[in-house]
Amino acid sequence: MQPDLTIRPARAADVPLLEALERETYALEGYPSALFYQAIAQWPEFTIVATQPHRVLGYLLAAPGTDNELWIMSLLIDQQARGQGIGALLVKHLINHISQPANQFKHLKLSVSPTNQAAIALYQKMGFSNECQIDNFLGPGEHRLLMRY
Repeated sequence: MQPDLTIRPARAADVPLLEALERETYALEGYPSALFYQAIAQWPEFTIVATQPHRVLGYLLAAPGTDNELWIMSLLIDQQARGQGIGALLVKHLINHISQPANQFKHLKLSVSPTNQAAIALYQKMGFSNECQIDNFLGPGEHRLLMRY
Protein backbone atom coordinates (compact mmCIF):
# COMPACT_ATOMS: atom_id res chain seq x y z
CA MET A 1 0.00 0.00 0.00
CA GLN A 2 1.18 3.48 -0.82
CA PRO A 3 1.84 5.95 2.05
CA ASP A 4 -0.39 9.03 2.17
CA LEU A 5 -2.88 7.41 -0.22
CA THR A 6 -6.20 9.22 -0.55
CA ILE A 7 -9.30 8.04 -2.42
CA ARG A 8 -11.56 10.97 -3.33
CA PRO A 9 -13.69 12.48 -6.08
CA ALA A 10 -11.61 13.92 -8.91
CA ARG A 11 -11.22 17.69 -9.21
CA ALA A 12 -10.56 19.88 -12.21
CA ALA A 13 -6.99 20.39 -10.94
CA ASP A 14 -6.44 16.61 -11.38
CA VAL A 15 -7.27 16.61 -15.08
CA PRO A 16 -3.75 17.29 -16.43
CA LEU A 17 -2.46 14.39 -14.32
CA LEU A 18 -5.29 12.11 -15.47
CA GLU A 19 -4.65 12.96 -19.10
CA ALA A 20 -0.91 12.32 -18.63
CA LEU A 21 -1.68 8.91 -17.12
CA GLU A 22 -3.90 8.11 -20.11
CA ARG A 23 -1.22 9.20 -22.59
CA GLU A 24 1.49 7.17 -20.81
CA THR A 25 -0.71 4.07 -21.00
CA TYR A 26 -2.65 4.43 -24.24
CA ALA A 27 -0.74 7.08 -26.27
CA LEU A 28 -3.12 8.78 -28.70
CA GLU A 29 -6.02 6.43 -27.88
CA GLY A 30 -6.25 7.71 -24.29
CA TYR A 31 -9.13 9.81 -23.02
CA PRO A 32 -8.63 13.53 -23.67
CA SER A 33 -8.80 16.17 -20.96
CA ALA A 34 -12.22 17.36 -22.20
CA LEU A 35 -13.74 13.99 -21.28
CA PHE A 36 -12.41 14.24 -17.72
CA TYR A 37 -13.66 17.81 -17.29
CA GLN A 38 -17.10 16.73 -18.50
CA ALA A 39 -17.12 13.59 -16.32
CA ILE A 40 -16.26 15.65 -13.23
CA ALA A 41 -19.11 18.04 -14.08
CA GLN A 42 -21.69 15.35 -14.91
CA TRP A 43 -20.76 12.46 -12.61
CA PRO A 44 -18.61 13.90 -9.81
CA GLU A 45 -19.36 11.02 -7.45
CA PHE A 46 -18.34 8.49 -10.12
CA THR A 47 -15.04 10.08 -11.16
CA ILE A 48 -12.71 8.93 -8.40
CA VAL A 49 -8.95 9.26 -8.00
CA ALA A 50 -6.30 7.61 -5.86
CA THR A 51 -3.71 10.23 -5.00
CA GLN A 52 -0.60 11.01 -3.09
CA PRO A 53 0.52 14.60 -2.67
CA HIS A 54 1.07 16.02 -6.18
CA ARG A 55 0.53 12.63 -7.84
CA VAL A 56 -2.42 10.69 -9.24
CA LEU A 57 -1.79 6.96 -8.85
CA GLY A 58 -4.98 5.91 -10.63
CA TYR A 59 -8.59 6.63 -11.31
CA LEU A 60 -11.98 5.03 -11.78
CA LEU A 61 -14.61 6.54 -14.07
CA ALA A 62 -18.18 5.26 -14.02
CA ALA A 63 -21.31 6.53 -15.75
CA PRO A 64 -25.03 5.78 -15.61
CA GLY A 65 -26.44 3.43 -18.23
CA THR A 66 -29.95 2.23 -18.91
CA ASP A 67 -32.20 0.19 -16.62
CA ASN A 68 -30.66 1.62 -13.42
CA GLU A 69 -27.22 0.32 -14.33
CA LEU A 70 -23.95 2.03 -13.51
CA TRP A 71 -21.03 1.20 -15.81
CA ILE A 72 -17.36 1.32 -14.92
CA MET A 73 -15.97 2.92 -18.06
CA SER A 74 -12.34 2.94 -17.04
CA LEU A 75 -10.08 1.84 -14.20
CA LEU A 76 -6.45 2.79 -14.73
CA ILE A 77 -3.53 2.56 -12.32
CA ASP A 78 -0.11 4.09 -12.94
CA GLN A 79 2.33 1.41 -14.12
CA GLN A 80 4.61 1.96 -11.10
CA ALA A 81 1.71 1.63 -8.63
CA ARG A 82 0.14 -1.56 -10.02
CA GLY A 83 -0.14 -4.65 -7.87
CA GLN A 84 -0.51 -2.67 -4.64
CA GLY A 85 -4.29 -2.90 -4.21
CA ILE A 86 -5.12 0.57 -5.48
CA GLY A 87 -7.55 -0.70 -8.13
CA ALA A 88 -9.38 -2.72 -5.49
CA LEU A 89 -9.63 0.36 -3.24
CA LEU A 90 -11.14 2.42 -6.05
CA VAL A 91 -13.68 -0.30 -6.90
CA LYS A 92 -14.53 -0.77 -3.21
CA HIS A 93 -15.05 2.98 -2.83
CA LEU A 94 -17.52 2.94 -5.73
CA ILE A 95 -19.33 -0.15 -4.43
CA ASN A 96 -19.66 1.43 -0.97
CA HIS A 97 -21.04 4.61 -2.53
CA ILE A 98 -23.69 2.85 -4.60
CA SER A 99 -24.62 0.54 -1.70
CA GLN A 100 -26.17 3.47 0.17
CA PRO A 101 -29.97 3.24 0.68
CA ALA A 102 -30.64 6.26 -1.55
CA ASN A 103 -28.79 4.63 -4.44
CA GLN A 104 -30.77 4.32 -7.68
CA PHE A 105 -28.54 1.71 -9.32
CA LYS A 106 -29.51 -1.95 -9.29
CA HIS A 107 -26.42 -3.25 -11.10
CA LEU A 108 -22.80 -2.28 -11.56
CA LYS A 109 -21.43 -3.46 -14.90
CA LEU A 110 -18.23 -3.23 -16.88
CA SER A 111 -16.53 -4.57 -19.94
CA VAL A 112 -12.95 -5.80 -19.96
CA SER A 113 -10.69 -7.33 -22.57
CA PRO A 114 -10.99 -11.12 -22.27
CA THR A 115 -7.18 -11.28 -22.38
CA ASN A 116 -6.71 -8.92 -19.41
CA GLN A 117 -6.42 -11.66 -16.80
CA ALA A 118 -5.19 -9.33 -14.04
CA ALA A 119 -8.26 -7.09 -14.36
CA ILE A 120 -10.64 -10.05 -14.59
CA ALA A 121 -9.12 -11.56 -11.44
CA LEU A 122 -9.47 -8.22 -9.61
CA TYR A 123 -13.11 -7.84 -10.58
CA GLN A 124 -13.94 -11.44 -9.66
CA LYS A 125 -12.22 -10.95 -6.29
CA MET A 126 -14.41 -7.87 -5.77
CA GLY A 127 -17.59 -9.89 -6.40
CA PHE A 128 -18.20 -9.41 -10.12
CA SER A 129 -19.37 -12.34 -12.21
CA ASN A 130 -18.93 -13.00 -15.90
CA GLU A 131 -22.09 -12.32 -17.90
CA CYS A 132 -21.00 -13.00 -21.48
CA GLN A 133 -18.43 -12.15 -24.11
CA ILE A 134 -19.40 -9.81 -26.93
CA ASP A 135 -17.16 -9.77 -29.97
CA ASN A 136 -16.42 -6.39 -31.56
CA PHE A 137 -18.05 -4.62 -28.58
CA LEU A 138 -15.74 -1.60 -28.90
CA GLY A 139 -15.23 -1.91 -32.65
CA PRO A 140 -13.68 -4.44 -35.01
CA GLY A 141 -11.47 -6.87 -33.11
CA GLU A 142 -12.21 -5.20 -29.76
CA HIS A 143 -13.88 -8.08 -27.94
CA ARG A 144 -15.07 -7.60 -24.37
CA LEU A 145 -16.13 -9.76 -21.48
CA LEU A 146 -19.16 -8.23 -19.77
CA MET A 147 -19.17 -8.50 -15.99
CA ARG A 148 -21.79 -7.63 -13.37
CA TYR A 149 -21.71 -6.91 -9.65
